[in-house]
Amino acid sequence: MKPKEISQKIATLSGGNQQKVLIAKWLFSQSIVFILDEPTKGLDLASKVEVYNIINELARIGCAIIFISSEFSELIGMCDRILVLREGKKVYEFPKKEMDYDKILKSAMGIVE
Repeated sequence: MKPKEISQKIATLSGGNQQKVLIAKWLFSQSIVFILDEPTKGLDLASKVEVYNIINELARIGCAIIFISSEFSELIGMCDRILVLREGKKVYEFPKKEMDYDKILKSAMGIVE
């Protein structure tokens, strides 16, 4: 849903538009490192794609993105590498070519093959 007017309060926007406004604010800060914790949680598919496009553009221009998500398929699709943390420590690192849903899940659960 498009905002009714430019002065519309952020709280009255849909969840997807609220998240896009926050990302836009960060872009104007000229930051080069972004920590995104569940950036697409609760969004419909179209809004997720828009957020993914923004994240990909940030990466393309050289920004560093720390992308935190509980959706492994999202991580596999968006990340160059995945670090699995358990109890605050890195337990495994998956480069792009080794990303596999089952391996990531087992690593996150502490199941050693």
